[in-house]
Amino acid sequence: MRTCEWDGSVKPLVDEVERAVRSRLTAAIAAAYESISSADVARLLGIAQPSVPALALAHGWAVGTDGWIEPVSPASASVPEESLFLNDKVQELTHYVAFLEQHRWGKQ
Repeated sequence: MRTCEWDGSVKPLVDEVERAVRSRLTAAIAAAYESISSADVARLLGIAQPSVPALALAHGWAVGTDGWIEPVSPASASVPEESLFLNDKVQELTHYVAFLEQHRWGKQ
C-alpha cells in the first residue's frame, strides 16, 4: 500500500486499512508460529526488518539474539462482550424453538 502516494482524501482510509490488516496478520503470525525469523515477520507485515524487534517486544514476543522471534498467541485473551451477548441470544432462541417443537402449536 505504501508503494504509491495516496490522495489526501483517501490517505486516512488507506492508513486505517493498513493498520487493520497488519493487526490481523500479527495475530495470525502469533497463532501460526512458535518461532519465525525477523526477516519473515518483516516480509509478512510489509515493514522494515530493523523495526521487527520493537514490534515483537510490544506484543510480548521473545526476541532472540539470532534474529528469531517467538510469538505469543493471544489465546488467553478474554472473549469479546458481544460474543457473550450473542451466545445468550442463541441460547434463548434454542429454548424457544425447543418449546415450540415440543408443543407443535395447532397440531395435535
